[in-house]
Amino acid sequence: MAAPFVGFSKVGDLVVYPLTVENHGAIPLFIQSITDTLLGDVVVNHVLQVPGAAGVNPFVTGIFSSFNFSLSLAQGASITVFVARTVQATDSDPTPNTVTFIGTDDLPGLDMQISSSADDSVNLFQPSATLTVTASPTSGSVGTSITYTYALTNTSSADSPNLVLDLNNPNDSLADSLLGNLEADAIHAATGSSIATLATVAPGGTFSFTETRAIEAGDPNPLTNMADVAFTLAQNLGNFPNVIRAGGSASVTIQAP
Repeated sequence: MAAPFVGFSKVGDLVVYPLTVENHGAIPLFIQSITDTLLGDVVVNHVLQVPGAAGVNPFVTGIFSSFNFSLSLAQGASITVFVARTVQATDSDPTPNTVTFIGTDDLPGLDMQISSSADDSVNLFQPSATLTVTASPTSGSVGTSITYTYALTNTSSADSPNLVLDLNNPNDSLADSLLGNLEADAIHAATGSSIATLATVAPGGTFSFTETRAIEAGDPNPLTNMADVAFTLAQNLGNFPNVIRAGGSASVTIQAP
């Protein structure tokens, strides 16, 4: 009997499919083939295939199993073949596949075939964020105080892990070319706490904060600043090392006194 698999991933990431079958029959079986509607030919004529082989999905990067397919699978025993494939931008959400195992009681595969199939599915999430920067006023002379507003929104799909800013994670950041490191200020705004060191933003969530700087003598005209944020993903739904980035900018025209 084949076992189903449900996964969770995103475009560009690697999904490892555990293709598992257990021999519930009364006699040992030789696994002649394992075919999958997405992954392609995994075992052909009781031979484990390799990435790049004919019939294997071109985005499969690894096929692994400790089982020797020239030997029979004993009654009550099970095997698992791990197949790694990179999620593509053209994959449907969710991405379905059906795996079929075929076995016989003889190694050449001439006797009656016994088959078992399982339907798998990988749910795809789409993480993203936006950052907008606005300046007010948008013009002034030296000494004019400019208020910069930073608005951040988690625009990920609803099934995505939360976005995270963490002062203790070097992969997280929010920096402005003019005002420097603003990550702590962003975290304080997102959490409402002046001592917080970590903030999580759920899909659809948004927050904003402001910074103030006076125009200085020697500033370029126009005075443009660029801000960039790097979120990581909460790990409660899986181990996702991805960094989700967004950027924004504002410009101030400097007037003669």
